[in-house]
Amino acid sequence: MRGTLKDVLDMGVDYMTDLQILWYGEKELKNPIAIIGFPGVGLVGSIISSFLARELKLDIVAGVTNDDLPPYCLMQDGKPYPPIRIYAGSVPKKKGRKPKDTEVFVKDGSFIMKEEEPTDKVDDEPVEVSAVTENSETEQSEVTSETEKTNAETEIKPETETGVETDKPSEKKVRKRTKSRDVIVITSEVTPKPEQMRSWIATMIEAAGKLGATEYIFLDGVPKMNETDGLIAAGSSEEAKERIKEAELEPLDDGLVRGLCGIALYEGFAKGLNVIALMCTANPQLPDPRSSTELLLPLSLLVPRMFLDATPLFKEADEIDIRIREQQNSQTNNQNLYG
Repeated sequence: MRGTLKDVLDMGVDYMTDLQILWYGEKELKNPIAIIGFPGVGLVGSIISSFLARELKLDIVAGVTNDDLPPYCLMQDGKPYPPIRIYAGSVPKKKGRKPKDTEVFVKDGSFIMKEEEPTDKVDDEPVEVSAVTENSETEQSEVTSETEKTNAETEIKPETETGVETDKPSEKKVRKRTKSRDVIVITSEVTPKPEQMRSWIATMIEAAGKLGATEYIFLDGVPKMNETDGLIAAGSSEEAKERIKEAELEPLDDGLVRGLCGIALYEGFAKGLNVIALMCTANPQLPDPRSSTELLLPLSLLVPRMFLDATPLFKEADEIDIRIREQQNSQTNNQNLYG
């Protein structure tokens, strides 16, 4: 399936609900997946969506604005864009690599070796080599012929786990080859008001749908309640839930999903769309790029060929930690000075 901007270009402007979509050009996309991230807890959604647009080198195809947005623009490559932007393009073929059979892809974008069970290795014993006579060659030939005859007459059947013989041939695992898919990334530096969320979500889904999106992944952060909290995933359809399982996560069956992800899920369910909500725990007080990296692994399993190096996000997290420590030290010094 291919999506194009031709059907939505109308003198460069398209109006949807209370938002104005500014289209900048045409882009042919192949069965694209839409990834949407807005500021939330720990700014997780906007951090990851901006990171994807930057690292995948996607093109800006549209901007989103209205009268209620803060009065500023984002300069990128010398061009001014509104606070909400829509990127689109292909995942580079040589961007990152898949883990080998002996490796595991971890959240920081690196690969580690799988733990292998120890095996009892028997060293080969030295074999004494002697001269071969004509008689020994004849004897060896007779033994080989007798062995081949015995093997031919004896049918070896595979055993099951219970030790019972079976006639079923051994099954080989065949790795399913996934077709490449393009991506649409919608990112923002502003958070909608509660009364704006539904209309904004409807606009993002409609805009991505007109670009050909057949699947929508919304990203967000949630406050960390305890140490056992981890990734949360929910789907609007059975197909979306199956896709969540492909990302090695269990879909949420019962619970409360707040914010943009919650609205996106019930809007997707009502419209028969495949919507996936991916949420990770994060610090609600500060930008949390370190926790945001938790979303890279499931995204890499949902989007073919998308294996990204998370090093820039960890460096950003380290810089934030340094600034916080400097600020804390400065406050301590001021207290000592005036205390």
